[in-house]
Amino acid sequence: MITVMQTKIIPLIKSAKSILIVCHIRPDGDTLGSGLALHHLCGALGKTADIVADSAIPPQYMFMPGIDKVNSQQSKKYDLVLIVDCADAPRMGKYQGYAKSHLSVNIDHHQTNDRFATHNIVVPTASSTCEVVFDVLEQENVFNESFDLNKDIAQKIATCLMTGLSTDTGHFMHSSVNQKVMETAGKLTALGADVHYIANNIYRSDSKTRLKLLGDALSRLRFFDDDSICVMTLMLDDFTKTNASPLETEGFINYPLGIKTTQVAVTIIQFNQTTYKVSFRSKGIDVSKIAGVFDGGGHVRAAGCTVNGFYEDVVDKVVKAIRDFMP
Repeated sequence: MITVMQTKIIPLIKSAKSILIVCHIRPDGDTLGSGLALHHLCGALGKTADIVADSAIPPQYMFMPGIDKVNSQQSKKYDLVLIVDCADAPRMGKYQGYAKSHLSVNIDHHQTNDRFATHNIVVPTASSTCEVVFDVLEQENVFNESFDLNKDIAQKIATCLMTGLSTDTGHFMHSSVNQKVMETAGKLTALGADVHYIANNIYRSDSKTRLKLLGDALSRLRFFDDDSICVMTLMLDDFTKTNASPLETEGFINYPLGIKTTQVAVTIIQFNQTTYKVSFRSKGIDVSKIAGVFDGGGHVRAAGCTVNGFYEDVVDKVVKAIRDFMP
């Protein structure tokens, strides 16, 4: 069942002269897919829109239509700010000030979203922000013949939304996948999205440096509590040795999660001497509560946070927090 959206996007876009679309820091397929879909829509409506992310773009997403427009900012003044896949304003990075100083719309699916914008379209039951954006556009008849959306633009929008739908569902393997998700995928396919093309670009285009980095990470997996907790670690030296980028680590967490005994998988990635980005994935327990211990957040089975301290202390803190929420 489609959630009825109270905020209408099309009238807001039509009434704005200049629009900013903000994706989250360390962008993934969902934030880029939803942001680029809205960027294409703005163009179809004859509106000037900039799309930004306060980070570099991971290489596997360079195939997405319109990706070259990300961070090619043309304006500094905006009438409308569309914020995608950000659970809170800090996820906008250096652009977070726009959320309060401008007419803004927060479009998201994280259950921890704190409704920080002027208008908030937050659907925690959705698999992805791309699913939410699709529902918004469908309800506003964007894909109906009466809207007269150019077929090429419709295909670009569908490709972007399918990319986020795929990445945020683990290519349709996560527990968030239900009848509604598959129906959405079918509709996007009908609009021209090519799942094979998207999958090849995202999941079958690894660089040698990424695979070397993955090899190092897999060689040092750590197991706790009868192998129910699996921790993967990447230190600064690993990136130097392999000449890989932190952008190339997306999806690494799926490997420890794929181990039969693992109930909670963790990646701990060093960003400076005493700062670590920690990601959690689960086959059952609510890892958003675990991330919340460290002022992070996310979803029941996928969440993240930042933990400060020396490495072994960080591991101890993280494992203890997991144990506290294990049945």
